[in-house]
Amino acid sequence: MGRNNLGGAHVKIDPKIESILNKALAGKEINREEAVELVKINEHSYEMYALMSVANTLTRRQFGNKGEIFAQVGINVWPCPRNCGFCSFGADWNVIESRVELSLEEVVERAKEFENAGANAIFLMTTADYPFDRYIKIAKAVRKALAPDMPMVANIGDFTEEQATELLDAGFQGVYHVFRLREGKDTGIDPASRLRTLEAIKNSALDLSYCVEPIGPEHPPEELVEEMFRGKELGAVNCASMWRVPVPGVPLAKLGKISELALAKVVAVTRIVVGNSIRAMGVHEPRMLPLLAGANQIYAETGPNPRDTVEDTSRGRGFSVETCKNMLKEAGYIPLEGPSKVFQGRWRFKEKNPGELKSNVRVLVFGTQPPCARCQQAEREARQAAEKFPPGRVTVEKHDALSELGQKYGVMLTPTVVVNGKTVAVGRVLKESELVEIIKKEAGV
Repeated sequence: MGRNNLGGAHVKIDPKIESILNKALAGKEINREEAVELVKINEHSYEMYALMSVANTLTRRQFGNKGEIFAQVGINVWPCPRNCGFCSFGADWNVIESRVELSLEEVVERAKEFENAGANAIFLMTTADYPFDRYIKIAKAVRKALAPDMPMVANIGDFTEEQATELLDAGFQGVYHVFRLREGKDTGIDPASRLRTLEAIKNSALDLSYCVEPIGPEHPPEELVEEMFRGKELGAVNCASMWRVPVPGVPLAKLGKISELALAKVVAVTRIVVGNSIRAMGVHEPRMLPLLAGANQIYAETGPNPRDTVEDTSRGRGFSVETCKNMLKEAGYIPLEGPSKVFQGRWRFKEKNPGELKSNVRVLVFGTQPPCARCQQAEREARQAAEKFPPGRVTVEKHDALSELGQKYGVMLTPTVVVNGKTVAVGRVLKESELVEIIKKEAGV
């Protein structure tokens, strides 16, 4: 990055921002302080468009211009005792007074319609107080109706490790669960309970879908960045950013809404923070600017929706699969055909089951900066090998061969791969299958 001559005028961006963005382009991780600097960027500055460009480049480079559509079926709407300050379902807000619940047959029908329309994953959403046993019964029926390789993702209230196993048994591959901004203050949910659920997901075979949400004008950069890093540290396979919709009648509506450009900025910074650890980068609600700032995944919706005041959001704020496809195409993405590979759950063990690890494994990949083709391939092979094991059990880190850590391990040739402190490959690309066997041996499988 640098300066361009426009009719005699020079375009300059802040050197600190330029340094952070170049670091991201080179595949290096940025820290919290650097992420905060990016979120502070003026939305109408040269730096803003440089930020969007870098995030956009990272996503298109990683996913090859492929875009994905996740489709969510809202199962019920009734006054919810949690009284979250942004949610139309809150009992005390009297926005929703009637009780509406789709029948098992209706949920199955809508999920199947989404699949037939070309959705890549099916989400099933309920209020936080929806009966778990009833949800499991519906999920099993949906699983039976869908193609066997169509991923299902749960979006429900808090649950235990035992219930995480029940979700897997019912046919889910992933879970959407987040620690909302100002959890416990703007929501009626115990923050500790939320964190226990996220830990239960991390300890299971369920893949996590995480989101920085719901973003309002009052949230400072530090709060946003904390949730970006929380998603990354939890090992989320899908990260997203979502703005808060000021639903008339709910307490937080008076604070207003962020602009589409502001949402694009949060998407871009989130994309840079999570790096290549994700399998898709989402934005909600679907909008064009975020799709030019690092997002490649959007949502179609039907049924009840906490951001809407109508009983069926497909007649309100919700997008159809076809509308989502057209938006992805307009943004220059090729909509993925068939089931998503983002959420794997237990499927990752179908063909190659490396077994349960007895201990965690740390894989270091040392390469040049900027990375050469072989160094990039070495990193990809390492991350693919890590995906063969339960989430969080194998971590992959990319480092500059000339860094202090590189010197510690005596890196002379690139790429070099180190597993739990032991150098296992020097000057060559270690294949996924080779690394899986090394990890198994190292972990005592």
